[in-house]
Amino acid sequence: MVLIINVFMMSTFTYMQHRRTRDIHEGVRMLLPYSYRVRRDGIVRVIPTVDLVVGDIVEIEKGDVIPADIRLISVSRLMVPFFLLIDERMIFFF
Repeated sequence: MVLIINVFMMSTFTYMQHRRTRDIHEGVRMLLPYSYRVRRDGIVRVIPTVDLVVGDIVEIEKGDVIPADIRLISVSRLMVPFFLLIDERMIFFF
């Protein structure tokens, strides 16, 4: 009887942990944009995030979420909230 109760409790705990992890993963995924405005060969196109390659020039505007591995060429009044990365309420202005 104790074994059955233990199995039931462990199954319930595992299910709840899996559900919480799935919800967190979905939340993070919703933060990321699905497409970007990219300048390739002098033409601006909107392409999916997975199709970004080295050498693409991504045009960003106010409020856009940018990829972490992007190199900024020209910046004017950029604000970076680092709390998503390091869990501290710090905002840097460039």
